Amino acid sequence: MRILHVITNLEMGGAETALVKLAVHQAALGHAVGVVALKEVGDVAGPLERARVPVTALHAPQAPGPGTVWAVAGLSAYLKTHTFDVVHAWLAQACVAVTSVLPPSMPRVMALRVTDVPSRLWCTVLRANPIHRTAWLAVSHGVADAWAPALGLTTSELMVAPNGVDVDAVVQKEPAGARPVFVGRLGHQKGVDVLLRAVLEGALCVDVYGAGPDGAMLRATAEAMGLRSRVVFHGSTRNARDVMRQASMVILPSRSEGMPNVVLEAMAVGRAVVATDIPGTREVVVAGETGLLVPPDDAWALHEAMESLDGNKVLRTRLGKAGHHRAAEVFSNARMMEATMAAYARVVG
Repeated sequence: MRILHVITNLEMGGAETALVKLAVHQAALGHAVGVVALKEVGDVAGPLERARVPVTALHAPQAPGPGTVWAVAGLSAYLKTHTFDVVHAWLAQACVAVTSVLPPSMPRVMALRVTDVPSRLWCTVLRANPIHRTAWLAVSHGVADAWAPALGLTTSELMVAPNGVDVDAVVQKEPAGARPVFVGRLGHQKGVDVLLRAVLEGALCVDVYGAGPDGAMLRATAEAMGLRSRVVFHGSTRNARDVMRQASMVILPSRSEGMPNVVLEAMAVGRAVVATDIPGTREVVVAGETGLLVPPDDAWALHEAMESLDGNKVLRTRLGKAGHHRAAEVFSNARMMEATMAAYARVVG
């Protein structure tokens, strides 16, 4: 099968990581796979290059309005010289661009990755997709529930393909002196400001790995709160799983998630998770069995959950092992591939 993946930016992120993993698997199975980034391509594309999957950047502006117009024009020109059996669009702007360009007869899969639904105008464009040639593929049931009304569909009309993860064969023992870690984008969505308030309530030390638009503000806030020695900002890391293997627990106080790869990665290496009880995350973490869930924006509840795990290594170990087992049973790469190819079969025939 000839498959084209289209995404806004091919840089570090959950959707981008899932695209790369899926495209590499598809190429290994003998499919002819191509990838188009409407804007830019970053280091995350390395595995695609090694798998000899062609990657094209259209360099559209980052601004939503001009960027969308540029992206539509660039994608239209690209498709005039390339032929595919199915087009797989990732994230809202890429879905809008694909909808605007493809002829009605062309099979397409629209990957819905977040619970935040875009503007009414964009949803109107997306609703123009031909019913019998479109598969709506949500990363979680929570995402499907959020998007279905905006698309004029019932939840059952959307397919669900959870993220897949490579699971460690053996869970490594927690090293001496292990500390809680946060790994993710430093933006409002991830709730690092809540984490700072939670740390202020006790005596825990936390390592923060990631970069993003709120990075400077969060560092300044930590400094002003007197947390400079207890919350260490390490910047981005290319070895997130190694960081998690060295951790006592993984913290993700997000305000919204489609399906957090960070939680899956933590479970895959056998580390207990403290996260927020929101759609997407609660489909991954079984509260009290594979991790602890707290209400979003509740710094005191987050503090109590972190303290309870910090003082109980037996519980951390039990939750970590249970999460490791769940990751292997429910969130394997094979399951992700099977669900995705089922969506392709629906529209291609």
